[in-house]
Amino acid sequence: MKRIENNKGITLIALVVTIIVLIILAGISISALTNENGIIKEAKDAKASHEKARIQEEFELASVQALKENINTSEDLSSYLQSKFSGISKINKTDTYVRFDYKGQEIVADVNGKITFIDKIYTDDAGGANVPSGEINLINSVVENDTLIVPNYYKGGAEYKLTKIVNKSLYELYNSNIIAKKIIVSEGIEKIGTASTTGTQGSTNVGIFGGNIGAEEIYLPNTLLEIGDYAFTGNNIKSIIIPKSVKKVGYNIFNRCNNLTTIYCEASSKPAEWNDQWNGSNVKDKDIIWGYNQ
Repeated sequence: MKRIENNKGITLIALVVTIIVLIILAGISISALTNENGIIKEAKDAKASHEKARIQEEFELASVQALKENINTSEDLSSYLQSKFSGISKINKTDTYVRFDYKGQEIVADVNGKITFIDKIYTDDAGGANVPSGEINLINSVVENDTLIVPNYYKGGAEYKLTKIVNKSLYELYNSNIIAKKIIVSEGIEKIGTASTTGTQGSTNVGIFGGNIGAEEIYLPNTLLEIGDYAFTGNNIKSIIIPKSVKKVGYNIFNRCNNLTTIYCEASSKPAEWNDQWNGSNVKDKDIIWGYNQ
């Protein structure tokens, strides 16, 4: 009688199925590593976050030490920080703060020891603004302690880059009992529009950052292209830097800024699209420094 052997092995079909399963598993693994929220991205984000936190801590410690050494002017603070950190660039100074780049990070340091990193600032409240068109209302701004930061990104169901400040003014924030001593317009914002409010005297132009909320410092980004009428009405700023990027400025943007003594303009002379009455009557020509920091 012929003996039948039991050959243990796999059929061609089983082999094909095994290969397909392995390919699917490999695809899932690669996707988990490389997709938008994958492990590799999370690892890179964690590393970047750790590096940012380390840099911020170093600058905060240096800022505290500067206060202990009675360094209380932006000129001295700038020199002090440059002596502690090699690689600081794109330095701009007003009477109260220093703005600079360090390792690709934009930083604002003020003479009172506060360090602010300008990064992606998110809001998830559209507040009536046309977010897909890049619009943001100040009512959506992020307020931390006494600092108001204008967001440059919206993240709800989708993420949108924000470039224009429209409609809502600080007058409405003031009526909401929000006071900001410092205003930071995030990098990426290109336009500060013109706002109006309706009161007993009818509709009035108050300016996007108008409303007598008492802001003492206003930081404008290097991406800014346009500033609307009456933009900074009634604030307590003593000085301000207008970046070279600004090509268009509206009427009387410093209306009732009675403490303002110096405007630092990075442009070498008045650009053609700046209103002839852009600085109003508060600041005389002798108080405008053209070609600042060039």
